[in-house]
Parts: sequence; C-alpha cells; structure tokens
Amino acid sequence: MKLSNILLLFLTVTGRIASAQQTTIAFTLKEKDLILEGLTYDSIYNVFYAGSIHKRKIITLVPGKSAVDFITEGQDQIGEVLGLRVDALRRLLWVCNNSGAEQTKKHWGVHVYDLATRKLIKKFELPPSDESHLFNDLVITKTGDVYITDSDFSSIYKVSLQGKLELFLTSEQLVYCNGITLSTDEKKLIVSSFKGVYQIDLTTKKMERMNLPGYHVFGLDGLYTYKRSLIGIQNTSFPESINQYFLSEDKASFSHAEVLATNLPEFDMPTTGVIAGDWFYFIANSQLGNYEKGEIIEESKLKDVVIMKVRLR
Repeated sequence: MKLSNILLLFLTVTGRIASAQQTTIAFTLKEKDLILEGLTYDSIYNVFYAGSIHKRKIITLVPGKSAVDFITEGQDQIGEVLGLRVDALRRLLWVCNNSGAEQTKKHWGVHVYDLATRKLIKKFELPPSDESHLFNDLVITKTGDVYITDSDFSSIYKVSLQGKLELFLTSEQLVYCNGITLSTDEKKLIVSSFKGVYQIDLTTKKMERMNLPGYHVFGLDGLYTYKRSLIGIQNTSFPESINQYFLSEDKASFSHAEVLATNLPEFDMPTTGVIAGDWFYFIANSQLGNYEKGEIIEESKLKDVVIMKVRLR
C-alpha cells in the first residue's frame, strides 16, 4: 500500500515520473458497485480475472470484449474476493476468500478453480475461531506451493493442492502484511507490511528488511517481481501511486525507486495489479473508501470501474 510522502515528493520534483502517454485505460466496467480488489492474468489465453469484494464473484476480462462472470455472486459459498492468481502451468485459479465484516459466521480461506471448466475443485479454510483473519493476497511457486498473507493475523499461510492449509510464519514484523511476491530464484518470499518490506528465506524462514537509503518503504498493497525490480502499489498516503523499486546488486535492498503513475484523475484507492509482458495492469479505482460492512456508503458517488496499464522497463 504505502510509500512515504517525502519519497513521493522527492521523486516528483526530480522528474522521475513516467510520462502520461505511458498510462492508458485497458478496461472500463459499467458495473460500478463491484468494489474490485484482486486482478490476475492468464498469459496462455490472454485473459484477465478480477475479484469483486461487494458482489462476491469473479469476472473474466478479454481485450475487445465485454466482461462476463467466471463465477456468479456467492457461487460455491464464496465470500469477499481479494487477491487471486493464475497457476498457468496447472490451469488453476487460486482465490483469497473471506466472509464480510457484517457476517456473524466467519470464514477465511482459498478457493481453487479449474480454468477450463470454471468448477471449484478444492476449498481450504481455517477452522472456526474467535481470532481475526484476512486472507489478502497470495503468490504461487513453480512447484505449486501457495503462500498467502493474512493481514489481520500478522502471518503467512502455506498450502498446496494436495496438501493442507497451514501456518508458515507469524511475526510482529508482519503487521498488516499484504503484498507478496517471490524472488526471481524463488528461494525467498518478499512481503510488504506496515513495518516494511521483508525478504523471507523459504528454507530457514529468516527475515531481512529491504531498505531504500534515506526512505521508508512499507505497506504496499500489490507487490510484483519484474526483472531486477519490484512493482508496488501504495494507496494509503496522498497522492496514491504506482512505483518501481530497483534492486541493489546483492538484491538485499533497493538502490532507487521511480514513480510510474501518480495522482491520476481515475485514481480512487488503486489496489492490486498484474504483469502481462512488459505492461503492468492495475485496478485504478477500487472505490473501497465508499464501502463499509458489506454495503456501499453512497451509491451516487460510484463511477465506472477502470483498469489501467503502464509500460515497464
């Protein structure tokens, strides 16, 4: 979610913002009350999938065509849809699934769908408890292991299709952990929390903070690996922005950062995105600020949902 305002101001005044021509609208959705949060991409068939918190469903997006439902509202007892990722190798769609704040019977977990049939093939859930959880985002390794950030429990969970949902790591450094990705060699998780951005060794579980000299990078919503950099979305300080963080030579910290897009008129709490080729697609206006306890606060303020794209380098 966040980058310090000081860093953003520095990047702005030094001119390190991508030109307006590089950021364009990829999709416009007339279903204004979706409250989209998750976005992913199937590179094999050039199909995007987006998850709705309010409508509790998943939609399919194909360039040049109208959006259609992948699953309908509440299908398979799905709740609020947050992060979702395509496992292109196994032709699966993994979906973070949470009960809404207004529901008394809580559930947290992941649904797994067959991309070809659109059928639910597996569901993993935590056992009922009085604890507070929020399965927010996830990442998939080449071997099929899935790691999930649990924002409310300061934890990361792990699951595989033939395994079971289990706690991988909990730490006070993972306060409201959200964006999650993998190092290029897949030996480390990279996770953003309110305390900072951390690399976590998948074997030893050792955590090391990734620093940017002179600045504090923390709380990124979506987080993605692109070549020798990370793409992160910050949406809790103004102006909201899409940023690229370049890795140092040893890949243990950041050498510098650049702003790809900021303060666009379409922005209304951008949340997550996905890399497709050399483009980064992202939800520009989730409109989450107009949503509370399962209800739209002011329907008259809703706008068409916009997914934008910006070219990466």
